[in-house]
Amino acid sequence: MTAPELSYQFEVTTDLRSAVQKDLAARWKWYRGMQYAYLVMPLVFIGIGLLAHRTLFQAIRENLFWIIGLPVMGFVIVPWLNRWGLRRQLRSNPMLGGAQSFALRDDGLAMENRAGSSHVRWEAILRVVESPKHFLFYYTPQCAYFLPRASIPPTEIDAVRSCIRQHVAGPNELQTESLSGR
Repeated sequence: MTAPELSYQFEVTTDLRSAVQKDLAARWKWYRGMQYAYLVMPLVFIGIGLLAHRTLFQAIRENLFWIIGLPVMGFVIVPWLNRWGLRRQLRSNPMLGGAQSFALRDDGLAMENRAGSSHVRWEAILRVVESPKHFLFYYTPQCAYFLPRASIPPTEIDAVRSCIRQHVAGPNELQTESLSGR
């Protein structure tokens, strides 16, 4: 006897895509490194100014553009450009957004949206990461299918985790069962 299919529906919006992109980026080492660089590089410029025998005030004043510009670029402009790009992508191809269904079956993941349907065998999934907002099903080291946790009834979260543990052999990062009530 086969296990019942776990099937969920959700709406793909710019906000959802942006949240998934943040979840994916949070796991990229180079991206985290860039975030630190936006904060550390202004201090490096001040240090260089101090090494050039400037006073602290002169070093800050001479590097004010970098002290303000790098953090603003990294924490305001780049995220805004990402959201703008996602909105533009959804406007240029409406088939990428809208209603989507996502099912965990014994033979793999089944996904369907306005653009079409696809089936991915469990063997193609490298690992699964559960974040506070999503389940990320990685099919390459950087690319993943996503299932929003909000689309899963709280009573079924443990069944989803169990299904993942049963079918995905890779190193999964799933939360403990005691967190399912959140």
